[in-house]
Amino acid sequence: MRRRAADYRRRLEGSYRSGSGRFLGCLDCRASLFVFHHHHHEDQLKQPIQENHAREEPVNHEGLNFTNEILSATSFARQLAEQMTLAKAYVIIAKEHNNLHLAWELSKQIRSCQLLLSKAAMRGEPITQEEAEPIISSLSFLIFKAQDAHYDVATTIMTMKSHIQALEERANAATVQSTMFGQLVAEALPKSLHCLKVKLTTDWLKKLPLQDLAEEKRNSPRVVDNNLYHFCIFSDNVLATSVVVNSTISNADHPKQLVFHIVTNGISYGAMQAWFLSNDFKGATIEVQNVEEFSWLNASYAPVVKQLHDEDSRFIIFQEQNADQTLWKLGTLPPALLAFYGLTEPLDRRWHVLGLGYDMNIDNRLIESAAVIHFNGNMKPWLKLAIGRYKPLWERYINQSHPYFKIVS
Repeated sequence: MRRRAADYRRRLEGSYRSGSGRFLGCLDCRASLFVFHHHHHEDQLKQPIQENHAREEPVNHEGLNFTNEILSATSFARQLAEQMTLAKAYVIIAKEHNNLHLAWELSKQIRSCQLLLSKAAMRGEPITQEEAEPIISSLSFLIFKAQDAHYDVATTIMTMKSHIQALEERANAATVQSTMFGQLVAEALPKSLHCLKVKLTTDWLKKLPLQDLAEEKRNSPRVVDNNLYHFCIFSDNVLATSVVVNSTISNADHPKQLVFHIVTNGISYGAMQAWFLSNDFKGATIEVQNVEEFSWLNASYAPVVKQLHDEDSRFIIFQEQNADQTLWKLGTLPPALLAFYGLTEPLDRRWHVLGLGYDMNIDNRLIESAAVIHFNGNMKPWLKLAIGRYKPLWERYINQSHPYFKIVS
């Protein structure tokens, strides 16, 4: 018994609009409809390609915006993009049902569609009906084939939901991994700076006059002169410490009135001494000390140390509670703020502008008026991933002509 084409088209169109059309939301139903005729045991497919007579008129395509083209309701680019989106969904479903041949056929047509869209974008001209018709017809047939295989809307939704959940889990895992890798990169020392540190440590061990000079400076009365301005710096990064000292004395009216007490660890002590003893800092006094030699730093000697030990216990408790990183991601600042809650005082932002290691949108006027700028975050200025617009603020205080930088570069 022959079925009239018009009746079949109306039934199919109604079914599609109540099914996959709702699932994808933004899909144009015309993108996947076709008319199916039964005649003498032969099936013939006809795709209702969108007729757009405006395409046949001469048009100046210079400066074509392909984004607007693919969003246009009358363009073949949009029709192809919508069909491709639906086809991608059915590729996943076909694979779930082990229908690998259908998945392969859909993937093949998707690649053809992507290639055509790419060529159109490169040449800056719209896709013509002649180019679009073969792909639209093939995709329409395959999409109907997928629907005919009972890959209905409910199946589609359940399958896509499970894939979305899996993708969310992978995205969350990737975010955690990225954060950890970012922290490792921020804490790592570039090869050039490591070589600088090795060279300076070698100088400290081989050049005995440097050690004699260090002893002389340690006994200088300026180190304990309360009429001078004293600054304490805790760091194991030679270059970063040098930049802090250079930036301070460069912006001081009387650098000879400044005293810097640098506290570092045993590994960095020799390199730090060699650097600050071998360079001129405009008459400022610089003392380098090894924290591991602070025998007096114990609770029985100083009550304040006992208080710090108590706060340190609170710090450790918070760290243990965050073993699964549910309280905060990485870093020591959050638990430190918790441990020392109520014991700190806020600074006016003009005194301390922070975020130059992660915030790319700090107002230049705020930076220029700041007393101190802080490169907190993972994008440290001595790393390749540093934020470019802030890097000159750091580099201006590095003596690029120093022979050691030529050696390690």
